[in-house]
Amino acid sequence: MGVMNEAYTNSYGHLLIKAIKGAKEESIRQLQEDLEKRVKYPSYQAVKSLFLAGCSIENISETREIKQDTVLSYLGDLHRTGEIDLKPWIAERVDAKILQKVADFFGQEQVTFRDAYRELGLDYQTLVLSKLYATR
Repeated sequence: MGVMNEAYTNSYGHLLIKAIKGAKEESIRQLQEDLEKRVKYPSYQAVKSLFLAGCSIENISETREIKQDTVLSYLGDLHRTGEIDLKPWIAERVDAKILQKVADFFGQEQVTFRDAYRELGLDYQTLVLSKLYATR
């Protein structure tokens, strides 16, 4: 009976793992679709236009009357969807050693942004930009 239970468990265990993987892939696909829809909103496109016109984060923040963190978030979303490429812009503003340090940090398993903020000692904006550079 023990061999039969083990075979039974292995058979259903495989199906369970397959179902979990499928659900995770579907969730990721749905999040990406939602992001691609969101970056088409007028608020995102206005930030994109100002950025492409050469405005600074501070200037975009003032012009759009939104926080600088929100501007960074919008730019990150636009970058992740391929609407804009922030890599050259980031490389001009953040030292290559810092970019490498952040890339190495996020290359580790199961690290969070909070961990990076605490351990790397970088200001929030530099860390956000460096992570964007390292992850796309």
